[in-house]
Amino acid sequence: MIAVRLILRAGRNHWECRWIDPVTGQKRTRSTKTGNKREADRFAARLEEDLTRGERGDVQNMTWAEARRLYELEEFPRLAPKTRDKLSDTFRLVERVINPHRLAAVGENEAAAMCRDLRSHERSEFTVKSHLSVLRRFLRWCHRRGILARVPTISIPARTVGGMKGRPPTREEFERMLAATVHVVGPQSAPDWQRFLEGLWLSGLRLAEALALHWTDNSEITVDLDGKRPMFRIQAATDKTRKFRVFPIAAEFAQFLDAVFPQDRRGFVFNLNNARGRRPSMDTASKTIAQIGERAGVKVAEIKRRKGEPKIKWASAHDLRRAFGFRWSLRVLPAILMLLMRHESIQTTMQFYVGRDAETAAEEMWRAVGNTFGNTGASETPDPKSANHVTDFQEPT
Repeated sequence: MIAVRLILRAGRNHWECRWIDPVTGQKRTRSTKTGNKREADRFAARLEEDLTRGERGDVQNMTWAEARRLYELEEFPRLAPKTRDKLSDTFRLVERVINPHRLAAVGENEAAAMCRDLRSHERSEFTVKSHLSVLRRFLRWCHRRGILARVPTISIPARTVGGMKGRPPTREEFERMLAATVHVVGPQSAPDWQRFLEGLWLSGLRLAEALALHWTDNSEITVDLDGKRPMFRIQAATDKTRKFRVFPIAAEFAQFLDAVFPQDRRGFVFNLNNARGRRPSMDTASKTIAQIGERAGVKVAEIKRRKGEPKIKWASAHDLRRAFGFRWSLRVLPAILMLLMRHESIQTTMQFYVGRDAETAAEEMWRAVGNTFGNTGASETPDPKSANHVTDFQEPT
């Protein structure tokens, strides 16, 4: 309940309403435009009701900038860094496309304008859905906070095209990336970057996780080689679920880590430094690996555009994670792969089984028809030119 009281300042003819803004905590005033106390009382009663309901008044007149600042102060501290970045990206998009002065100016038509802008810039439907979801989340918070009377109806695409955004690179392509590293980062930094690429290939870690991976500092993500089986220990502040979790380390990556002498197991697992001796940011590391993929000529997808030639997607850090998932999908059941990949949903994990299931079905079909086409069925030596054949995904010995 917002309490409104009447005051009559010395030398003034009209009564004024005064109350405490529940959002800013500051005193607010509004003229009743009457010197009649009875009329002023009625005005104050109506204003008090309106402010309490949040339907009109100064609370509802909050600017977009004030609402954003309030949200960042109250909500950002408990969110993961990547989530904060995602929200900030959406806020900047709103300000670029809509440029609202008042929070209440963001409605259905403005959200539709955002969609049109994103699609005109060839953004995927995943991106469109993500920005709209973030905007709706923010507006719902504003409504619960009492600074927005009504949450606009924002139409979010019900379906987006599923599947992986790029194919997993083969072993031969990965070796080309290792060879190309020296041409991108230089001979002095190449060994550290090559070791980092190999770690991504063997571990299935996300780029941010690999950069933060530490031998001893348990504030984010650490390796534990002292138990019965090697494990990742991920703190709540780092994990996407905001919970402390423990995950198994893939056998090949455990061997990779075990090769490090015990006296050297301190600091970051991957010691990447730029020319100034500083660790690269995630954005810099991401761009560097993409440059390596391009230099190696490892094309993993062609992104169709509404106008012009398709955009080539070169192998990135996340494509190395996809390769890890695909290799292990040939070895373990979905529930185990879900743990190795640290997915929140089994549906995400199942994407890695699409290709394997198709290959299994093809093998069964050819076994059934026998030698009709002059081959020997499933035991036939596989085509070595097949880019996605399992032999291309075997780990180095």
